[in-house]
Amino acid sequence: MALDSLLEIWDFNYLLIEPPQSNEDRLPINIARHLEYGLIFYDDSGLLYVRWNRYPQIPLSRLYRYFTPDYLAMTDLSERAVADSGLARLLTAELERARAESRSIRGRACGSACSRSAGTTVPPRGALPRRGGGDRSGHAGARCGRASRTP
Repeated sequence: MALDSLLEIWDFNYLLIEPPQSNEDRLPINIARHLEYGLIFYDDSGLLYVRWNRYPQIPLSRLYRYFTPDYLAMTDLSERAVADSGLARLLTAELERARAESRSIRGRACGSACSRSAGTTVPPRGALPRRGGGDRSGHAGARCGRASRTP
């Protein structure tokens, strides 16, 4: 079943999915391209997308505008940020937010892009303290919140 059909039939309020494991893993990238869903959390355990118009209590500032699970797009953004200090500031702020909110963060997506955009070196994975401790492998695959329907 195509992603568009799945999203239309099930009418999800939110999607909790595994982060991409490779460039060929397209589900997180394809969901990111659906503008009705906003990415509000991203770490090695999962990506949390919400149908932002159904959660007016979540400020739009919580939605990532630049940070994406699309490695190629992140590479492009980080390369452009080298020449654009405004973009570098915005991208770095989102990457630092993701790092601060996460128990663990994918070094490939966050660390390398952050260092390129800021022109700095990011400490290697594991060098930063983890918030809250706990097991890094606690993901359980994809989870979705279905909109409640009245009969």
